[in-house]
Amino acid sequence: MVVDAKCFSRHVDVGDIDRFIGFVEDVQTDFGLLITTGGFSAAAEARAAGHRGVRVDVVPYAKLEDWSPDLDFCLVCTDPESERMPGAIYFDAPDDTGPNVLGAEYCDGIGRCEKCDAMHMRCRECGELNSVTEWNEGEWQECAGGCGVAWKVVVERDQKGMEEGETVELRYRR
Repeated sequence: MVVDAKCFSRHVDVGDIDRFIGFVEDVQTDFGLLITTGGFSAAAEARAAGHRGVRVDVVPYAKLEDWSPDLDFCLVCTDPESERMPGAIYFDAPDDTGPNVLGAEYCDGIGRCEKCDAMHMRCRECGELNSVTEWNEGEWQECAGGCGVAWKVVVERDQKGMEEGETVELRYRR
């Protein structure tokens, strides 16, 4: 992972994002995080969102010392026996931009692995980290913590099979 922090009085623009993407690719890391005190232009956010492995975040300078990214390691592609770096998951709150989340009151965070693209959900009821791969998308999964929460990921695709959007559904099963 590489992190670049910008203490700008202006918004980070597309050129700044392109340079950062180049930096992430040059050092051959799987995850780059660009934080700034000045915010991002809409075009810069769109450019970063369109590039796998790059996240952007706005952190006020006064809060930078206490800030840390909401990261975890992938349950699917992490191999403790391997020397290979595990996949990273950067979590978004269920009401942030990202997948449409139904039943968000049962979820503390949603994120995709930057390596294998598995979807992960942190359960609000028990704190357990759960994962869904493309092989079980669309199927209800019980929370690994056994708390009674169930969830599924539904990926909408066009006629050619290209992803158009996704919805995460959560519910409490009694």
